[in-house]
Amino acid sequence: MRPTTRQLLGAMADEGVDALVRELHDGPRSEAELREKAGLTHRAAHERLTKLSELGVVESTTRKPEGRGRPAREWALTRGELVARFAEQADEFARGLGRSGSSG
Repeated sequence: MRPTTRQLLGAMADEGVDALVRELHDGPRSEAELREKAGLTHRAAHERLTKLSELGVVESTTRKPEGRGRPAREWALTRGELVARFAEQADEFARGLGRSGSSG
């Protein structure tokens, strides 16, 4: 297995990443929105999003504010269909090993 594959598997297995990815499947979100929905601390959300960005799973853009104020960073999946397929294949692999977790 390639080192980048191991890094990707590790990042996707981090606590809270499932919730982040699930939210991003519905479209771009600010880090604050993602923190709230995923139940992560500021630091945990930022670290996970940064790691996922380094691996090419997510990307950030700047959201223009509706009124006055500083633009917010917005996160989006780079290839949502590929990320969804990855999760399905991982679940199928686990089922094949007889590890059919009921939480996902």
